[in-house]
This record gives sequence, C-alpha cells and structure tokens, in this order.
Amino acid sequence: MKSRLQKCYRAIKERKLDAFFVRNIHNVRYLTGFTGSTGYVILIPGATFFITDSRYAEQARVEVQDCTIHVLKGRLYADVQKIFNTEVFKKNSHKKTGIYRIGFESTVETIESLQQLKKATAGNAECIPEEGIIEQLRIVKSKTELMILQKAIDIAEEALLKTLAYVKPGVYERDIAIELEYLMRRCGADDKAFHTIVASGAHAALPHAQPRAVAVKNGDMLLIDFGCVYQGYRSDITRTFFIGKTSAAWRRKYNAVRDAADNAFLQLHAGVSGRDMHHTAQEVLRKNKLKKYFTHSLGHGVGLEVHEAPSLAERYDHAIPENAVVTIEPGVYLPGKGGIRIEDMVVVGEKKSIRLTTFPRELIIL
Repeated sequence: MKSRLQKCYRAIKERKLDAFFVRNIHNVRYLTGFTGSTGYVILIPGATFFITDSRYAEQARVEVQDCTIHVLKGRLYADVQKIFNTEVFKKNSHKKTGIYRIGFESTVETIESLQQLKKATAGNAECIPEEGIIEQLRIVKSKTELMILQKAIDIAEEALLKTLAYVKPGVYERDIAIELEYLMRRCGADDKAFHTIVASGAHAALPHAQPRAVAVKNGDMLLIDFGCVYQGYRSDITRTFFIGKTSAAWRRKYNAVRDAADNAFLQLHAGVSGRDMHHTAQEVLRKNKLKKYFTHSLGHGVGLEVHEAPSLAERYDHAIPENAVVTIEPGVYLPGKGGIRIEDMVVVGEKKSIRLTTFPRELIIL
C-alpha cells in the first residue's frame, strides 16, 4: 500500500491540494486494504488518515496498512473537522495556518455531503472537485493483482463448465443464472461480480437482458454474461451457445463476432487508443454487414470494479498502458431475433497482449 500512497501524494502535490477526501469504497480499499463497507480516507502529502465506525474498528486494525486509524465517535464530518485541526495536518499543509485546498471525488460526493465537508473546514478552505486521481492509478495492475484477477477468471470458467451440464430445453433462464452463481461460490468465489445475464432466443437481443422465468427452447441461442468476485477483484466473461441446433445464418454471425474479437485482440498493445480498438472491431463487423447491430463499446477495464478505466470506446482517445486489464466484447443484437456476444479479459502487453480467459470460443451447440 505504501507505494500506492506515495503515488497519490505526488498526484496531490501536482494539483496543489493540501488534502484529498476519498469516500469511493473501491478507492478506499485500493489505498488501505480495508474490505469493509464503510470507510473513508483523508490524504495529505506524507500522511494518511483512515476513518471508519465502531463496527469495523477491529477489522481495520487487522487490514489497514500505512494509515492512522480514526474510529468515529460522532457524526462523520464532525470527526473530519477534528482531523483537519490536528497538528499533523497543519504541519503538512502548504500553509502552516491550516488546510486551504481540499480535493474531493466529484463523482461520488452529493451536494449535502459537500456542504458538510465545507462546514468541517470552518470556512477556511476551498473544496476542489477532482476526478480520476486514484482511478488512473488503478488502471495499471501489479503482478499480485494480475494473479488475483486470473483466479477470479478461473473460478468463473470452472463454474460455467459445470453449469452447462444443467442446460437443456425446458430449463428457465432464471434457474441457469441461479445455478451458475451458486457454482461460482462453490468453486471459491466471494460473490458474483454483477447481476448475471442469461438470455435465450429473441431475448438475447437485449445486451443487458434480465433472466426470466422462461424456458430455453431447441434452436435458441443462449447468451450468458457473468463473473465473480475473488479477493475484491472481478471477472467478466460472456459466451453465446446454441441449444440443439442453429442455422447457417446464425453461424455466419457468430463467426463474424468471433473474428471481430480476434482481430481486436491481435491489434491490442500498449499505446493504442481505446477509440482505435473500437474501430478495429467495428470494421470487421462492417465488412460482414453487421455494424449497425453493434450498439455498445468494444470493452472496458476490469479490476476492483467490473467497469473501470480504461475504455475501448469511440469516446476514449487515450493510450492504453501496459498491464491494464480490459475486456474485448464485440456483439451484435438483432431486435426481435436474438443476439451474440463473445467477451474475454485481456492483459495489455508492450507489443503483444495476453488473453486471460481460456474458455473455448468456438461455436458450441449444447
């Protein structure tokens, strides 16, 4: 954690902040190692305060590293004000008379909480909205993070393989999702990574379809988008299967989606932009007359959150760094007919990337 905090201190100094208030629980975990649901961090260059309530006092003492632990005795911002008045803060602030520029996470602070934060400074500080200070650090994964992510993928894939033995005509979409989530836990997951998507037939035309109490039928495609949490990190995988049989037309569409994924994977390396990656897959689908059915971005970063930076999207004109972990997930969705998506997790290499997902990507008929 110490190296992460040092990087944050440098980022704070670059922005001329005297302190940075962190309440995004994923960022709190990244900085401190805390796995509970209630925690806050106040960073100043050279010192870090971790704040939690009495329910997590003992847990924090075990998990939290390289921070001064503060257990709330009253309301959050009343205690925050006490921390702002400590000599440690006064000593480390840019001006020895107090904290003057306090950064806050603009994407998570509410108007009410921001008002309370301003009140905690007794009017002596300016609150500065900041976005992405910690999220940008989280993009590049360490060796330990990569090992944990690989385990999250392995668990999910093992559970999917076992779940497929349960799939047959007459089984409800909802029950397939329940079975898969149960098996992920049995295989070692801490939780599901997000609401599992199981969609058959025309329902698969909805990219974020919710599993229904509807039976899968012979001839349906079956789209399953799933993942699990392991030690805080998440996997995200999609496969599309066919029940009993499929048509030549759907085979061609499946192969086009897989070709788009393969082409994007071969083009992915450190320094390429998310926009270029999206266009790479889009071009393959255009040649197969499927571009208009590709309605979302090519992929996204995965880590402590299932959707995090960077993005493989039209709007993301930034270079993707080495050791970022991203999804490659082209899909086509034909309203009223069905949909296909193939999604893998990939670690970005300097010149050549590595596919972390190993589940077969060939067309499979169950």
